[in-house]
Amino acid sequence: MSMFNFKVLPIKVMVPLTSAWVGDQRALFLSVPQIAGLLPDVEAAHEQVVARQEVTSDDHRVAEMTETLAALDDRHDHAIRAVYEGLSASISFFRMQEPVREQEAAGLERLRDRLLPRGLAYVQRSYLEEAGNAASVTLQLDVETRAQLEAVPLKGGTVLDAVEVWSRLGRELGDLERRRLLLETHMATEVSDYQARAAWSEVVNTVLSTIKLARTASQASLEALTGPFYDALAEAKRKRAKKSTVPAASSAPEPEVDAA
Repeated sequence: MSMFNFKVLPIKVMVPLTSAWVGDQRALFLSVPQIAGLLPDVEAAHEQVVARQEVTSDDHRVAEMTETLAALDDRHDHAIRAVYEGLSASISFFRMQEPVREQEAAGLERLRDRLLPRGLAYVQRSYLEEAGNAASVTLQLDVETRAQLEAVPLKGGTVLDAVEVWSRLGRELGDLERRRLLLETHMATEVSDYQARAAWSEVVNTVLSTIKLARTASQASLEALTGPFYDALAEAKRKRAKKSTVPAASSAPEPEVDAA
């Protein structure tokens, strides 16, 4: 059986070609007895290339999520530093006094170490770990703790403001990271680009070879079904010839071995 190497076509070209067979030309396709039984195979192959096209879109979504996560994480880390360093500054301020205000310093030190027992190491955690830490801190914000944090000033706000931003950004980090991981897991289960192209090419070749046996359909009908495929392949060959600077011998595609 003569085979055409349709795998050279971009997926964005494959999709509209078989969209016609499973869509607008469906009735015409089914009216040709020799190929009518192949429609389920066409639909399956079409769905695979459509899925691969969607995966390309998913790649962009993952890239956008990754960029957003990095920006959120930067702000999250600054919020943690504002909390830790804001409390630490007040602790040092109380201990520099004469006499030393140890009771106030020790109270803030206990508060700081309760919220951040590992200090600034929390800015080096994974996004999900940072989300978990922020959730843990949120649970500690009882009335007394909030009052203690609100009493420690920062320029333009208080340490409580920084803790609330830390809590919110941690939650946003966790939500977005879980969505990104779910999307990446879904993408990993999809068929590969090569598999989708190969399956599509094989089915299309089968249809085009079988349709030559049709006797009941008009020539115009057969050309309506097959012409766009040959035109697309001829255009792809012209582009390849142009890139390699070797003139194309003919615009009409010749059968070639479609190597697996």
